[in-house]
Amino acid sequence: MRSRNRVGRRMGNGYARAVTQVFGSGGKAGRAAKRTSLRQGELIVSSLRLQMLLYFDAYLSIALGFLSALVVRWKALVKGAGVTGIVFLSISYVVDFSRLYLGMVGNLKEKVPHFAGFFFLTLLQLFILVYLGVFQTILLPIDQVVNLISFLFAIAEIFLGFFGMRALIRNKTSRYDVEVRDSNDPNDNDDSDSDSSNFI
Repeated sequence: MRSRNRVGRRMGNGYARAVTQVFGSGGKAGRAAKRTSLRQGELIVSSLRLQMLLYFDAYLSIALGFLSALVVRWKALVKGAGVTGIVFLSISYVVDFSRLYLGMVGNLKEKVPHFAGFFFLTLLQLFILVYLGVFQTILLPIDQVVNLISFLFAIAEIFLGFFGMRALIRNKTSRYDVEVRDSNDPNDNDDSDSDSSNFI
């Protein structure tokens, strides 16, 4: 048990150092990783690769979203495009930033509901990106490039998110089984009774 605690602490401290070096110690990711490393005796199952991907995707989404908004505005003014592209782009903004938030929180704090929400919102985002990059009425080469980059990021996040969520669920299940087994162990009650009798 002591060796497991030492391994858990080493993994937590290593995870915190890696996140701090990549993202900086002043950000939310660094503070959350430091809090995570302080939990003793717990296995860290957060995915550093997924967190890095989400971090860079967040900044990339801001830049590509601003560029897409300029393109849609140009289409509306010059080409006379309808409101369908604007509606899909607005939905894409809401879904994208919601899923990135859920992914970061679910991965760092090891929360299964947030992870599941991130996973399904990413699937929804894939369909929106396919429409914006292929089936628009007025399709420009820049639309294809921007949405292809976002699509590749989303595919990689689904791949890493699936394995990360599976590892998180297995860890939560095994932890719950251990807690139930410990609470139902009659030897604990005997030990506590003998300790109290020795104390008296």
